This record gives sequence, structure tokens and C-alpha cells, in this order.
Amino acid sequence: MEAVHEPDIHPSRVRAAAAASVLGWFFAGAGVIRLLPVPFDVALFASWGLPAWFRATVGIAELAVGVLALRPGWRPVGLVGIGGVMVSAGTMHAALSHSLIVAVAVNGVIAASAFGLAWAMRSEVDGIGSQR
Repeated sequence: MEAVHEPDIHPSRVRAAAAASVLGWFFAGAGVIRLLPVPFDVALFASWGLPAWFRATVGIAELAVGVLALRPGWRPVGLVGIGGVMVSAGTMHAALSHSLIVAVAVNGVIAASAFGLAWAMRSEVDGIGSQR
């Protein structure tokens, strides 16, 4: 009988998967909040002069990338999406003349983290679309 070889799980991969899960759950939750008529979120987008369809579009994008970041094999794709959403959010905040520090620091740090995690987990993409 042949011994079954279990792949080594490196602690850095575990940490990257945990961080991807945190971002995934956060974005999926934020997406749900944007899609529901939650009063504080509706008021926030309205105070920025943005229409309801824009809030819904952001919600769909956040939900989609959040769910992808939670799926093994698709995590890097979701993380790149999260980075893209955050770059877009930072650009929008800058265009609306919000605090440049917030636009760059908060959105930039999250985007850079998501892109870095996607790069670290890029080997997971190899199995996308293949029959198992």
C-alpha cells in the first residue's frame, strides 16, 4: 500500500488564507449592506450626491469580489477585485474632495494588501477551470 503524501501547509499560506478570508467576509458583508436599503448607507451615498444605482453597483461589485476571495482557487481573483474596488473608492473620494489622507491611506493600504495577498496566493489560480 502506497503512503498518501499530504502537501505541506506553510504557516505563511495559512496567514495569507486567513487574511483573504477577513477581506472576503468584510467585502461580502459591505456588499450586502449596500444592496439592502440600510438607512445610514443610503444617506451616506446621498450626501455624496451619488445615485441609488451607483450604490447598488458598488454593492454588487463588493459582494462579488468578497465571495471570490472566500473561494479556494478563486481567492487571488477576488483579491485583485478587492484591490480594484479600493483603488476606485480612493479615486472617487479624491474626486469628491474628501480627505486625501483617508483616500490614500485607508483605501491605498487595503488595495496594496489585497494586491500583495493576490500575488502571494497566485499559485491557487492554476486550478481554475480544470476538471477535478
